[in-house]
Amino acid sequence: KWVECLPAPNDTARTTAVLLMKHIFSRFGLPARVNSDRGTHFTSGVMEHLWQMLGVKANFHIGYRPQSSDQVERMNRTVVSMLRKYVSSSHRDWDVKIPLVLMAI
Repeated sequence: KWVECLPAPNDTARTTAVLLMKHIFSRFGLPARVNSDRGTHFTSGVMEHLWQMLGVKANFHIGYRPQSSDQVERMNRTVVSMLRKYVSSSHRDWDVKIPLVLMAI
């Protein structure tokens, strides 16, 4: 297991689909399944269509059950904590600091 962090201009389903195709699936191939939370950017019609078109099964974590996404949430806290230490006081350079954080993890 490893961490991938992709800066995004927004959290829409369309942006999520583009980022997954461009940065994850093109490099690593298609997974048999994707596990995610129930955020609308993963459960929308756009993503349903993408999963169906690619033949990927989508599994969604059970809401309000921390065990289902505990590792992810813990890593998210680590990434955010480290980014806070690296970014400038303007907080405008967080996206260029992501590679430093990933190397440090």
